[in-house]
Amino acid sequence: MVSIANFAADQAGARLSGGGADSHPMEALAQVAELLAQNKLVIKVQTFPFARAGEAYRISQGGHVRGKLVLVP
Repeated sequence: MVSIANFAADQAGARLSGGGADSHPMEALAQVAELLAQNKLVIKVQTFPFARAGEAYRISQGGHVRGKLVLVP
């Protein structure tokens, strides 16, 4: 597991990545794509129409989002 936001992730055995010079984004994306293809990785996505953007924002600000919030037309 790699985290770009949970600065305590290393305490759980994960690697923390801030996108610095030691990061390899193309390789990381390829690894993620492979894990997704093998059903070894699940990304939770919650979609909201633009009319509910305020609701999505409030959820985001609550600090307990699991996955990604996406606004769609």
